[in-house]
Amino acid sequence: MKKFYTLTLFACLCWANTSAQMITDFESLALAPETVWDGSAATLGNFEADLVVGNFTFENTFSRNDWGFGITEAWSGFSYSRVTDNETPGFGNQYSCIAGSGAQASANYGVFYTGLGPGRIDLTASATLQEVLVCNATYPYLSMRDGDAFAKKFGGDTGDDPDYFILSILGYLNETVTDTIEFYLADYRFDDPAQDYLIDDWTAVDLSTLGEIDALEFSLRSSDNGDWGMNTPAYCCIDDLNGLDLEQLYYTSGDYWNGSTAALGTYQSTFEDGIARFDNTYTLSDWGFGTTGTWTNWAYSSMTDVSTAGYTNSFSAIPGQGANGSTTYAVCYNGGGVDHVQFEYPAQAEEIFVTNGTYPYLSMRDGDAFAKQFGGDSGDDPDFFYLRLTGWLDGQTTDSVDFYLADFRFEDNTLDYIIDRWTAVDLESLGIVDQITFKLHSSDMGDWGMNTPAYFFVDDLKMSSSQGSRETGNEEIERIIVYPNPAVDQVTIENLHGLEEIQLFGINGQLLKRILITDFQSSHQLYLSHLEAGLYVIKTVDGRGQIAVSRIVKQ
Repeated sequence: MKKFYTLTLFACLCWANTSAQMITDFESLALAPETVWDGSAATLGNFEADLVVGNFTFENTFSRNDWGFGITEAWSGFSYSRVTDNETPGFGNQYSCIAGSGAQASANYGVFYTGLGPGRIDLTASATLQEVLVCNATYPYLSMRDGDAFAKKFGGDTGDDPDYFILSILGYLNETVTDTIEFYLADYRFDDPAQDYLIDDWTAVDLSTLGEIDALEFSLRSSDNGDWGMNTPAYCCIDDLNGLDLEQLYYTSGDYWNGSTAALGTYQSTFEDGIARFDNTYTLSDWGFGTTGTWTNWAYSSMTDVSTAGYTNSFSAIPGQGANGSTTYAVCYNGGGVDHVQFEYPAQAEEIFVTNGTYPYLSMRDGDAFAKQFGGDSGDDPDFFYLRLTGWLDGQTTDSVDFYLADFRFEDNTLDYIIDRWTAVDLESLGIVDQITFKLHSSDMGDWGMNTPAYFFVDDLKMSSSQGSRETGNEEIERIIVYPNPAVDQVTIENLHGLEEIQLFGINGQLLKRILITDFQSSHQLYLSHLEAGLYVIKTVDGRGQIAVSRIVKQ
């Protein structure tokens, strides 16, 4: 008999011979390795974006213009990054942290750039914050250490110049400044040059002196200034703002990701959720009539437009939201024939939710310039639109499942239908798989292939895998220990040897924090002060995907 862990069913603090369920719900998407979000757009213009993470809203401004000398781009405010290059100097490496990762070896972190002045962070409700972790970005760090074409080497040739680089953090409550904190990212003002320093690791900055606030303002200043302002590159990195670790970023309602880039060419990328990996191909071209962007394979979206017909609304699911009332879902443009989802390791396929997009739904219902109205004028045409899902293991097919997104083949026309809601598709017959392929088929075909818009939408992919006791060689790995429990401000998690990450979940299943564990790390302090009182779930994961679950009580 199969057993599943769910986030409301708590297991004892041990590794059990049971089955762990991985749910791909697209609500906690992070960046792919070595990528960055800076508000960029593929179209010309000036754009303002709000990056909403937890209880904080980070301001971002992005501009992309052509002044007759080619396209130029600029951004200011806050971005987030997974770039690890802490060696390459110069502007081309502006999104990396000198520490080489986020705080506590996490993947994501924030990058602040003062290109257009101070950056603002708004809170959803006023609060007294505890701390933020700060570090130099690689670009200013190497510039201050070595000097470059625009900025001086800190300390000068003799090392005696009293240089400095300061991050100022202002607290606001009802648009009134509560207090100011100044943190030196570099300080060369000491009489003894041996005490001069450049911050090269994540460092906690106490925010409690700001008192109760509803907004923060970040700015930078330097001793190295010129006719055009500060010469020192105006960047710094932040992480774990009052426990916010930037690991679970997702797009807010009305946005989508389709792999788009501001540079000409064809680019391959992926996004991951749970044990599933989704491929994407994006091409930006200029044939002399302006740039055009095209994509195939997979994207993800939170678009809600269920009424606009046509290609421009190709990222909206016809239900207007994700499965089970969620925000984010995946969209596949099956224009290339067969698309696939690959899994980190073989697992038993269980279920996936599927629906139509607004574009193909309205096209089939009403017809358009390229595709016919399903059923024809009389309603008797035996039209169909179905998705074939095929399981694969070690390059061999296991089984296939057909799901009809529209079916007009019934003798009784009142039975004809076009799917307009999220519908569960049973995948158990596929068995244990390491990938699933997807292929659309339609009765409406033309000289160039299928006329029906080749889009389908998926969410809540469920897989299960047998998880046994964890061993290294012939030695069983120690059980983790979590204490104190209940806790007020933090818990300590011990016996982490052999584990790869810690995950913190709310009782509703929302992933709140993900911490990567270094090879030699034996314990970790998990801060809880920013969380509401209640039950939470801690999951630890090893290199083979095996999971242990514990619960804690936050008082």
